Amino acid sequence: MSAEAPLQPDAGAAAAAGAGAAADAATSASAATSANLARALERVGIIIGISLLAHIVIDGVVREAGSWHGALRWGAAYTAAGVVLLLASGALVSRVFLGGRMRAELARGNVAAGLVAAGHYVAVSWILESCMFGRDLRSLTVSALFYLIGVATLIVLQLMYRGLTHYADDQEVVGDNAAAALGFAGITLAFAIIIAHAAEGTFVDWGTSLRGYAVALLLALALYPVRQLVVGPLLLGLPARARGGALDRMVAQERSVTVGAIEALAYVAMALLATAIG
Repeated sequence: MSAEAPLQPDAGAAAAAGAGAAADAATSASAATSANLARALERVGIIIGISLLAHIVIDGVVREAGSWHGALRWGAAYTAAGVVLLLASGALVSRVFLGGRMRAELARGNVAAGLVAAGHYVAVSWILESCMFGRDLRSLTVSALFYLIGVATLIVLQLMYRGLTHYADDQEVVGDNAAAALGFAGITLAFAIIIAHAAEGTFVDWGTSLRGYAVALLLALALYPVRQLVVGPLLLGLPARARGGALDRMVAQERSVTVGAIEALAYVAMALLATAIG
């Protein structure tokens, strides 16, 4: 006698079930990866910021201290103050930009928000590095106050820049538009380079230093034609426009990450050129 053959499962049903499980797994993995990338981008910005802070503390405070206990005391004081200022101001600039929604956007894995958050931490740390000086309480206080002036300047310049586009940068970032995020991060870093350059120099008194700071900030005017005259016509071959145009379409509608990266790099390059000349 032959044994009865076991029942075979329906091949189509098994394949469909397998495909559904694979799709669910892929969706879950994609969401987890996106969330991790958004958080990771922010953390990279913080790490870069702390690295820049460490550079100025080690070279400007620890190595210049007259004794090991002085190096330890003031190194710890400048590090603690610097970390608090860096984290608080980086979060503040992001809060102003997204109206308090940055943490929620990062939590849901918005990579565009991660790019902007990282850019903010790097930008404020760049400014902080130029403002820190001395190895005493008075110098630390002046450094912190001048730094806060620099952060306020950064926010004002960002608000002025947002008038150059027909689209709303914050809404594009909330919509996970990485192209718009790259462009905004680039102009933020360019502003920080110019603000840091303006804040450099020996502190004489508040009147003299603030006048020199204000004059040096005029270099920021060199950044405003970059988008419409350099990125559009010169680099991308687009018609020159005072505002909006094809460049806006490529960033906001087509979401071209390449165009966003070109725009960001052009801003940084112009800022470096302007500060080298000025």
